[in-house]
Amino acid sequence: MVKMKDNAFGHTIGKKMEVAEEAFHFRIDAIAEEIRGKVVIPFCDLHNLQFTAGNGHFKFSLNGESIASGDEYGSTFYPGPLSPRIPGLMDLICLLVEPVPFHEYGIGSCIKNYTPRDARPDAVFGPVNILIVVDPEEV
Repeated sequence: MVKMKDNAFGHTIGKKMEVAEEAFHFRIDAIAEEIRGKVVIPFCDLHNLQFTAGNGHFKFSLNGESIASGDEYGSTFYPGPLSPRIPGLMDLICLLVEPVPFHEYGIGSCIKNYTPRDARPDAVFGPVNILIVVDPEEV
């Protein structure tokens, strides 16, 4: 019996799957970049927070101390002692733990790191409104 990957049809299907996977990851990266630009960066600038992510995890830090983090299981997050004092942080965490389809990690782990350029020693804990509008046709 001939293995599927050894014949022309199997090879064609394999290539189609690779293209589909690349397109999927490209779109997820685009969504992550949109969240970074519209939500994470302004939030970090307002509160003087650093954002780091990768390998299924993400974390907000203030002066090197973890404020809140999420893990690869998407729905789990670990609030730090300052979390309740930062308005909007819990809403943002809920957005970032949103699972990426076909994976066990949240979209937050796909977002590139960010450190405010004008890091201030005094964080501003002012009001924050987060509104994310997703066009279902774009997903």
